[in-house]
This record gives sequence, C-alpha cells and structure tokens, in this order.
Amino acid sequence: MNNWRLIFYYSDLLCEKIDLHTDAFIERIEALKSRDLDKVAFIEKMMLEPLDMQIAFLADKLQTLCAKKEQNYGHYRYQ
Repeated sequence: MNNWRLIFYYSDLLCEKIDLHTDAFIERIEALKSRDLDKVAFIEKMMLEPLDMQIAFLADKLQTLCAKKEQNYGHYRYQ
C-alpha cells in the first residue's frame, strides 16, 4: 500500500476509534449518573484505556506517514 492510501486508511481508522471512545465516554457518564461504580470501572478499564492507547498509536502512525510525505513531496509545494 502506498503512503497516501495508508494515510487515508489510518485517518479513517482513527475517526472510528474516536467515535467509539466518545460512545464509551457517554456510557461512562450514564453509569456515573446511575451510580453504578462497577460499570464505571469496567468502562474505564476495558473500553476507554484500550481506546486511548489505540488512538495514540494511530495518531503517531499518521504523524510519521505525513512527515515522510512532507519529506518526499515538500519541495514541490513552493515551486
């Protein structure tokens, strides 16, 4: 897969993970409102923490790919 396709793929995947994180965060708020602390702990440990790590990984991957693209094609921008 070329870099552009990887950038689009990781961008799309990152958006999906952010959506999942948002849903889990809303679910955590609902559990807090109902004072279900076991559910809050479950959501934090099994949903939010893994998604945080995945989002950080994907963001780092995208930053690396974009830096490579800039290195390869940056000189065309100013001509």
